Amino acid sequence: MSKIVWMNAQLSATENMNEMLNELRLKDPKFAKIIEDLELDDVIEECIQGAFKTLESQGVEITDHICDFGRNETKSFGGQKIIGALKTSKLPNGLGITMKNGVVRFAADEYRSEWKEEIMRLKKMFTDAYLLEAAKAALEILGYRIEPTEKYSIGDGRQSFNVVGMKAGE
Repeated sequence: MSKIVWMNAQLSATENMNEMLNELRLKDPKFAKIIEDLELDDVIEECIQGAFKTLESQGVEITDHICDFGRNETKSFGGQKIIGALKTSKLPNGLGITMKNGVVRFAADEYRSEWKEEIMRLKKMFTDAYLLEAAKAALEILGYRIEPTEKYSIGDGRQSFNVVGMKAGE
C-alpha cells in the first residue's frame, strides 16, 4: 500500500497569477485584452518549468516520477500527471508537482520523519522559484525585458531573487 499523500498546503497558482494580472489590468488597461486572451494553464506550466530549471541549477534533481516507500515509481497521482518531481539525497522518493485547472499541488511520501523537513524545504524553494517566474511572466506581458541581477541563493537558509525589468527599447 502506497504512503504517498497529497500535501496539505497547496500553491494556488491561478489565484496568484490572477491577482498579479488583475493588478496589471488596472494599472495598464491597454493590456487588459492581451491578458484576457492568455491561456493561463500554459503560462502556469511555463512558470513551473522555469522553476524546475532554477532548482536544477542549484543541485536539485528533476525527474518525471515519485516513489512510494517500497520504491515503486509513479508518473501520476490522484488522476493527475506528475509534471516533475524534486529529488535530493535527503528525499530520494521525491516531491511530485502536478497541475490541474491552474492549481499546483504537491505529492510525496511522508513515511519517514526526516523526509518531512526536506519536503517542506523543497516546497518553499519551489514556491519561491515559481512565484519569481510568475512575476517575470507578468512583467514580460507588459513589455518589460527581464534581467536577473542575482541568482537564486540557497544553502545558508535564505532564498532571494533580484530581478530588474526595463521597458523594451529603453
